Amino acid sequence: MTAQEYVAAVLACYVALPDTPDRPRKPDRALAYTFFADHIDLATVKDALVLATARRYFRTTKGPPLELIHSLAYFVPAIRELTRTALPPGYIDHVKSRLASGFPKLGVPPLPMPW
Repeated sequence: MTAQEYVAAVLACYVALPDTPDRPRKPDRALAYTFFADHIDLATVKDALVLATARRYFRTTKGPPLELIHSLAYFVPAIRELTRTALPPGYIDHVKSRLASGFPKLGVPPLPMPW
């Protein structure tokens, strides 16, 4: 996979998520190139996007609504976490399933993942 293909894939996943911009900005593109240069596997980046989205979506606090995500940098802590610690097999699939089905009893609607 070329750097351009990698960056395009990362940015396509990023902008497809809820509460993210419709188009990536130049700093988002630069950060995606940094991920490529740092040899961060595309699957790891995608898994981190899913994990951070789930944590945001299913947060337990009943505080005010969260602001929109303005930058790919929002996901850097989750990416770092997954580069240091492997998730159990099947965990991301479980998280995607939970996002897709929501929690109707808690009033949390489904949130289909874009991939």
